[in-house]
Amino acid sequence: MKTTKSIGLFLLCIFCCINFTSCDPANNGGDDLIWDFAPIVLYISVQDAQGNDLLNPLTKGSIANQGIKAIYKGETYEKDAPLNERTRAYMAYFTGLQTGVSKDGKYYLTFGEFNGDHTFDNEKVEIDWNDGKEPSVITFSSKLTWKSKKEPVFDRKFCLNGQEIDQKQGLVITRPPSQSEQKFDIVAVEYGIDVETDEIKEKIKADLESKSPYTNGESYSISIQEKNSGTYTLLNSDGFPITKKEFAIEEAEAHGMYGITTEIAKTCRLIPPDDQIYNHIKLKLGIDGEKSSNTFNIFIGRPYNFWIYEDLTEYYKDKYPDGKVKEIVRLLKSKPNNPTKQ
Repeated sequence: MKTTKSIGLFLLCIFCCINFTSCDPANNGGDDLIWDFAPIVLYISVQDAQGNDLLNPLTKGSIANQGIKAIYKGETYEKDAPLNERTRAYMAYFTGLQTGVSKDGKYYLTFGEFNGDHTFDNEKVEIDWNDGKEPSVITFSSKLTWKSKKEPVFDRKFCLNGQEIDQKQGLVITRPPSQSEQKFDIVAVEYGIDVETDEIKEKIKADLESKSPYTNGESYSISIQEKNSGTYTLLNSDGFPITKKEFAIEEAEAHGMYGITTEIAKTCRLIPPDDQIYNHIKLKLGIDGEKSSNTFNIFIGRPYNFWIYEDLTEYYKDKYPDGKVKEIVRLLKSKPNNPTKQ
């Protein structure tokens, strides 16, 4: 989970100006061009002093669920608010503060977009980390001039907390890790059952409901420890522990929105999420030292909800070997509980 130098190359795209041109048809084949400039987007990675990715929910001390927000021109933008449909590919489309995941599994924040050909003079964006500490202040300036009819020139400057940043490094912010467990409110528990007979379906449904690990739970907390381990605690309505389990992360993989394949999407086919999904995490966990592992597919959406699918297919195939069980999943839908810190 270390942030490597490659993040700098990835973040460099915030300073790139990609120009899209076409001939003006009204010019009858002349050399006038219509320019379409890629918008400006702030890409922000966040790490601790050791270089660990603090936006990754599986990092010890992750701040992903902390209630991060941006303040721009007097308006507050909560992280991962739902998006409206985009209507044009290279027209600036303001999305506020969003989480993204790169192809190599690194998490980052984006803020924007801003029109690439507009003039900005010391524009200020504050990132409030909701940890009671000072926000991070990003300022940027941009001005377009023309060296010739075919040669646009951009003068751009980006600063972090008053210091101009190296454009090759990008916006890499170091923050202290969270000292709190990640707490989530339980929104719903549902079951997806795909079997060939109604009789077996009713038996499995009754079994799932009677053995639900979330009975009487109102919320739960997750504490990630070193060496890919952690603890899970189910809490009642008064916030008191009902059960507590230790787990080991045996396998983990993360995918951004464009990395979610058809095969991955099949894991939620029985109860599709109704949020805008931007992140998928697949976990294989060993729980309380049990021999068998539990597989979870987690879809994170906008608004910032967690759709956690537990694959129980093999368990029920063993329990009902002649029941023609195709697929069984248990869905836990939850949302982070982020108390504001003073």
